[in-house]
Amino acid sequence: QTIDKFSYDVVRTEVRIDARAADTTSGKLLFSESADGAAEAKIVRTADGTLISGALDTKAEFAKAAAVATTALGAKLAKKFPLMGIVLLVQGTMVVADLGAEKGVAVGNRLVVFSPGERLIHPTTKEPIGWQKRVLGSVTVLSLEKKTFKGVVVRAAGTIAAGDYLVLVADE
Repeated sequence: QTIDKFSYDVVRTEVRIDARAADTTSGKLLFSESADGAAEAKIVRTADGTLISGALDTKAEFAKAAAVATTALGAKLAKKFPLMGIVLLVQGTMVVADLGAEKGVAVGNRLVVFSPGERLIHPTTKEPIGWQKRVLGSVTVLSLEKKTFKGVVVRAAGTIAAGDYLVLVADE
């Protein structure tokens, strides 16, 4: 596009990241996910080709596009493998759990507390497919340590005790 003896080019860098996990004992594919990322840079030149702005560093543009793709892939994987922890201590409505800042927990996060029940077995294949769960309530993170957090029970549907499980609720 040429405007008033100036022109510009838009250089778009696109990156796709594919992630696959396989069970090394059986060779069975456990999951496969992909994510795309893109970065654009505008390079402005005069009519005679003199560079005015937007010097393109291809490595920096690749890094920007890869960062976008990595963030998107991380969000997809987080949905497949939610962050889980264990209740360590309960004092009234205060809960201490084994998830902290180093696991990515933040003040204000909400976690659902549950206890596992009976194991679920597929009636035809006889393979274990999960557990029945009894939801006991939810907890909001009030303060963080490196490996633990302290939170308050905001909804109780049962009695929460040490040894119960917590799972981070995805962004709503």
